[in-house]
Amino acid sequence: MTALEKIRICAEAMEMPNVKAHAHRVTYRYFWDADERTYDPIHFDHQAMALKKTFKLSDSAHHNDIDGTDWIVTHKFGAESMSHELNEAIVDCVVQIVTQKKQAA
Repeated sequence: MTALEKIRICAEAMEMPNVKAHAHRVTYRYFWDADERTYDPIHFDHQAMALKKTFKLSDSAHHNDIDGTDWIVTHKFGAESMSHELNEAIVDCVVQIVTQKKQAA
């Protein structure tokens, strides 16, 4: 799954209005606003933290001398992801949660 597909899944999970996946970015637009806004929680910290708060995710940092810091993000129902970047770990964990919900339905 590409990063763009993961971002689109997160945008839909956050119920962003009028989500569109373009060639290189995901946008959303409120009906009263003519401008499209970029949704990219991998690069925008405030969007990643909104995902973390909405889905009640926990994170922990694990340090090692070889690679630096690994972030582990978990959800109480078993979703877990690990990455060198906190935002990527958050996005991956949300994608797992959404995928699990779709499979359970």
